[in-house]
Amino acid sequence: MRAADGAHGQKQGEARLRLAGQGVGNADVVLSDGTLGMPTRAPYNAVIVCAAFPRVPEPLVDQLRTGGRLVQPIGQGGQERVELYERRARGLVHRRTVTAARFVRLCGAHGYDQR
Repeated sequence: MRAADGAHGQKQGEARLRLAGQGVGNADVVLSDGTLGMPTRAPYNAVIVCAAFPRVPEPLVDQLRTGGRLVQPIGQGGQERVELYERRARGLVHRRTVTAARFVRLCGAHGYDQR
């Protein structure tokens, strides 16, 4: 696992350099389990998930502001539907299918096992 951590850390550094090279100074590059979201900065108006899982991770729903939107590829990984949801007082409501797509699997505490 340390090799993977090192590779991810290297990509994190590369991302920071690329953003700085484009003059982007107001973005944070964070290395963490994306299925947990970032509760310290919640609530969010919008969340975009860029990996596939059969359901939306509950921590992401919890961090979404009422009226906020979430877009995520729903499926097993490799052949999904990108779905748009909206957070309501009673929970997440499906609004529409955006498109068909192919994404990698979402790994983490509320996703697939990374092994």
